[in-house]
Amino acid sequence: MKLQKVPISFCEDVANIADTFERSNTDLKKKYLKHNIDTINDIMRSVSGYCGSFGTGYPFYALSPNLQGNLPLVSEQIRYDRQLARTAQKSQHDMWNCGICLQQNGHTMPDLKTICKPCPMMEDDLKPRKVLNRLPDIDMWMVCRDDCVDEAKEQLVSLFSQKGMYPSDVNPIQTIEEVREIATVLSLGSCMPEKMLPLDIHIIEYSKLYQLINEAPYSILQSAQDSRHLPYLPIHPHSLRKHWQYDDTAYNFIFDFLYAFTPFYFEEHLQSSLEESRQMIARAFSAEQMQSVLSSISSISVKRRFRTKQLQKCYHERIQSWKK
Repeated sequence: MKLQKVPISFCEDVANIADTFERSNTDLKKKYLKHNIDTINDIMRSVSGYCGSFGTGYPFYALSPNLQGNLPLVSEQIRYDRQLARTAQKSQHDMWNCGICLQQNGHTMPDLKTICKPCPMMEDDLKPRKVLNRLPDIDMWMVCRDDCVDEAKEQLVSLFSQKGMYPSDVNPIQTIEEVREIATVLSLGSCMPEKMLPLDIHIIEYSKLYQLINEAPYSILQSAQDSRHLPYLPIHPHSLRKHWQYDDTAYNFIFDFLYAFTPFYFEEHLQSSLEESRQMIARAFSAEQMQSVLSSISSISVKRRFRTKQLQKCYHERIQSWKK
């Protein structure tokens, strides 16, 4: 295989791709996102031990729970994209050294952190995982019966592969080119993209999610009674990167639960517990108070994102819906 040198401007290209995708906030884009979500749900529902699924991140925080509404233009996303472009422009390197490395060594890398993180050949903000983070993906979780997790892992990988769907870590450069095509087609607005967005897929055991959902209101109530206590419930799901792995940093379930947690086809008892927990929270706090709680455990980027009035309105409607 002949190795292709990749100029540092490639990272700026990624910023422009992400920018194009963000700005194409049309009905076609919403239809395309829903197509991705529906396809993932259909695959998960066919897998052994399926007890439900849920989405987190974009576009779930930007739409109502039934995926209705208009997609907002989020200025924080544009700012992040421009930040990557400026970092690439100021780089001391003419070439994106990671490009050659990925072509040569990518198939042997366990993931894009273990080897890349300590590597001195590229600035940290231009390493593959940082660059890929600017691209859109679909963040979905499968709730799995505890005794079926290993079987579900194998089935999911096989079924996603049959649909040509992969996490971005599998082939980063190919992923970037495919998202370029997706963003371009959406910006033209004439037809649905044929390629699917990169996957960000997780599996969580039924018993763990059931426990987290039931503990969430009490963690939040405790934080209201003692300002020194921030609501926190750690979670280490099975995550599909190049292979299935446990991420080295725990997620704060409370953040996802409040921010964008959107369930699909939950098993009856799990759905009942979710509704009870949400009602308990909605009765105890106003939407404004819940936004304050969310802000206390959010990153700076999420806080900036919430300056978008449409996102604030969407969030308030989400919390209000919990009372029903």
